[in-house]
Amino acid sequence: MKIYGSKVESRADIEKAASSRTINKTIRDIEALMKGNPLSSSSDLRIKLHDKIYELLQSEAKYWYRRGFKRGHKTVARKFKNAPKDITAIICLRGGYFGRNQKLMVLSSKIKE
Repeated sequence: MKIYGSKVESRADIEKAASSRTINKTIRDIEALMKGNPLSSSSDLRIKLHDKIYELLQSEAKYWYRRGFKRGHKTVARKFKNAPKDITAIICLRGGYFGRNQKLMVLSSKIKE
């Protein structure tokens, strides 16, 4: 137990406050990333955290690319009866959450009859 000013704080309270500061710092990092600002890294754990955040954002972006591709195919198939029932496209992802590295992604959609 430590005494700060007129307050008596337990070890658990101090640990909660430290955890809150860490979580708030992580949230600020994520918000900076969403605004397009690069993340600063000051330790190995923060570098691992940043890598994991980028990985999760890339995964989510790929999910929405696939979903949009399939939705677009369904829309075209409804409007045009002669649209192909099975399509595939290879796209190159770069920039944004993918950084300077280029990643190829195969998109495919099949309309059920």
